[in-house]
Amino acid sequence: MSGVGDGVPLQVLLTETYAMARRELCDLLASQGFQMVAEVTDNRNAIRLIKQFNPDVAILDAASEFVAGLKAAREILLWNQKAKIILLSLHAEGQYALAALQAGVRGYVLKGRAVADLGQAICKVSKGGIYLSSGVSFSLVEAYLPGNE
Repeated sequence: MSGVGDGVPLQVLLTETYAMARRELCDLLASQGFQMVAEVTDNRNAIRLIKQFNPDVAILDAASEFVAGLKAAREILLWNQKAKIILLSLHAEGQYALAALQAGVRGYVLKGRAVADLGQAICKVSKGGIYLSSGVSFSLVEAYLPGNE
């Protein structure tokens, strides 16, 4: 997996509340060839910097306050409806992923899977695809199977 699209590194903005996790993810993504344009601790600063840098992919933290993450995503998409956004979340339940997708988010990565999934999610989302962490995919499908209403 490479963070290079058309010979140019994909530009990524990362929002992660916890400094140690943020540093680990930034180092990991940089080692995969992504260009980190900014790293922030909260979605309010992320919105400001996304408008400034217009990265290829923005990663928002929706772990502690899911609704705040959705609100930030909606605000960004009002500014630029082509923005490619990934939410980092603690919630594997299908209704959370569905709410994110309905808001226009293109990727939904579980915090516990971020190290394994984030690079692949960025690549897929940057090309217009949708990415869901594996635990989310199953719960989302399961929620819509007959008999599981």
